[in-house]
Amino acid sequence: MILRMAWRNLGRHKSRSALTALAMAMVIALSMFMSSMMAGMSNNVSEAVVDRAVGHVHINHVDYPDSVSPYDALPNAGKLLDELRSRADVAAANGRINAFGLFSKDTGTHRSGDASVGGILGTELDAEAALSGFDERLQSGTYLPARGALSVLVGSRLANELELEVGDSLLVVTQALDGSFGQGIYAVRGIYKTGTNQLDESIVLDLAEAQQLTSQGDQVHEVVILTTGGRDTIEAFVADVKAEWPSLSIRPWWEIRPDVVDMIAMSDGVNQMFTLVVLVVAAFGVINTLLMSVYERTRELGVMQAVGMRPRRVVELVLVEALLLALVSAALGFVMGGLGELYLINVGIDLAVNGQGDGIQISGVTLDPVVRGAFQLNHVVVPALTLFAVSALGALWPAWRAARLNPVAAMRQD
Repeated sequence: MILRMAWRNLGRHKSRSALTALAMAMVIALSMFMSSMMAGMSNNVSEAVVDRAVGHVHINHVDYPDSVSPYDALPNAGKLLDELRSRADVAAANGRINAFGLFSKDTGTHRSGDASVGGILGTELDAEAALSGFDERLQSGTYLPARGALSVLVGSRLANELELEVGDSLLVVTQALDGSFGQGIYAVRGIYKTGTNQLDESIVLDLAEAQQLTSQGDQVHEVVILTTGGRDTIEAFVADVKAEWPSLSIRPWWEIRPDVVDMIAMSDGVNQMFTLVVLVVAAFGVINTLLMSVYERTRELGVMQAVGMRPRRVVELVLVEALLLALVSAALGFVMGGLGELYLINVGIDLAVNGQGDGIQISGVTLDPVVRGAFQLNHVVVPALTLFAVSALGALWPAWRAARLNPVAAMRQD
C-alpha cells in the first residue's frame, strides 16, 4: 500500500516530478561521462608512459638508478635476457644502452655547421617492437637495418633541428666506456615520433652497434620487462626476481615514474569530488520536490494520521517517494550516460593542441590527441548508490516535518 500511495503522490504533479527526475538523471549521466573520460585519460597517460616507454619492470645495476653512470652497467646481458625470456610470466624482455652524443649532418664533402646534443638508445629492434610497439612510431623510412649497413633511426625533433631526411648521413660522436671517443657516420634509414620529447631528440641504434660504439661489450644499462598480466603479476615477478638476483636493482614502473601514479590518483580524486558535488546538488532538488509535496498535502496527511496512520508510516511514505524518484532518475540517467560512454569509447574527443594533431604534454610525454572513454563498473554503481543515499538523506527533513504534523491543525489548513 505504501508503495502504491508513494507512486500516486509522485504522479499528482507530473511536471514537477518529471523535471526533478530529469535533472537527477542528467547528474547521473554527467557523472558517468566524466568518469569514463577521466579513466580514458588515465589509460592514455599509462599507455604513453608505461607501455610505450618505461615498460613494467626495470632491472639495473644496483647503483645505476642513482648514478645514471655509463659504467654502472649489467654484465653478461645476453645470458640474463635469455633466462628472463624463458619465464612464463614475461611477454617481452629487452636490453637497452643509454648514452648521450653530439650529432651533425654530414653531406660527404663537408659537415653542416649545426650540431645538436641528444640521447643515444641502443636496443634490440625486434624485441623493442614487441615490448613497446616502437616500429609503429616510424613516420618514414624502414625500421630494421639492411644487413651490413651502418644506419640509424632519428627522432622527429632532432631530424627537424638538423634538417635530416631519410637517406642523409649523420655524424655521431659519444664518450666510450674505455675513455676514448666513439664516432661513426650513419645513414638515416628512418625517422620516428614517439611523443616523448627526450626520445624524439635522440637516435636509435641496434644494440650490437651501440655496444660497439660505446665500447660496452656484452653489457646493457637496463633490462626492460613487459609481463603477461597486471599489477599482481608485476608484483609477483619483482618479488621472484629480487630473490633470484638480490644484487640487482629491480623496480616496477610505479617506482620509476611515481609522478604518473600521483597524476592518476589526482585524476581519480578530482573525479570523485566532482561526482559527490553534483550529487549533493541533486539532493537539494529532492528536498525541494518533497517539501512542496508535503506542504501541499498537509491536510491529507493530517486526515491520514487522524484515522490511525502512525508517524512512522508517514516517514516511510515520504522516504519511499524519494527512493522511487531516485530509481526513475537512475534508470533514465543510465540510458543517457550509457549513450555518452558509447560515444566516448568509439569516437572519443579530439584534444589536439596544434595544427599537427599533437596531444597535450604531461611530464615531457605527448599524449594521444584523441581521448577515448573507458568503461568501469564503478562508473554506474557509485553514482547510483550515491544518488539513492543523498535522496534518502534529503528526504529525512520533509519526512520528519510530515510526521510531526498536528492532525487537528493540519486538517484545518486549506
